[in-house]
Amino acid sequence: MFSRRRLIGLALVAVGVLLFSTWVFTTPPLLPVVGERYAIPIGSDCAQGYFSTGERIGDGWVSLCFTIHAPEGPVKAGTPWSYVLWISKISDNVTGPFYKGITIKINGVSVKDRASGAQIQDKVVDIFFDGEVQVVSIYMLGRSSLTARQMVFELNYDICAVLPVGYIPLKNEQMGVQYNLNVTSETT
Repeated sequence: MFSRRRLIGLALVAVGVLLFSTWVFTTPPLLPVVGERYAIPIGSDCAQGYFSTGERIGDGWVSLCFTIHAPEGPVKAGTPWSYVLWISKISDNVTGPFYKGITIKINGVSVKDRASGAQIQDKVVDIFFDGEVQVVSIYMLGRSSLTARQMVFELNYDICAVLPVGYIPLKNEQMGVQYNLNVTSETT
């Protein structure tokens, strides 16, 4: 029969293995350096913009590019539309004794009506990594999202160092992008 100490020890080891596994398997994918490839506008059916930001981390510097794709022209009231944000790494010279590289981890995305400050609830957010960029897609679903003429998209993310096993969050950032929506009334 197992003694109480042995059972407690096994339980602590099991919890430790579970926490370590969770930490390893939730490591965000490493963003490769792609330069300004994703900063150039693509197509003519989207209103695009981009901006880059530099972050000092230790003795190094990482430059991120945020490229925005949103509907251009009038959006018909009652129809769904989408807003896409691509996050890419322009350059990275951050070094560390065990770092494989620097990446970002998206913690939260919210959409607010700029006039009232109210959260817009009827949205679906999809965050994925496509091999070169982190993509945040926001699909606006219902009519209430189209009553807001000016929206603020807020993104909360961590800049992380990817280690051979796991990651370490280095810095938390919050970014807000204002978007003016041109809404036309529904006609039947």
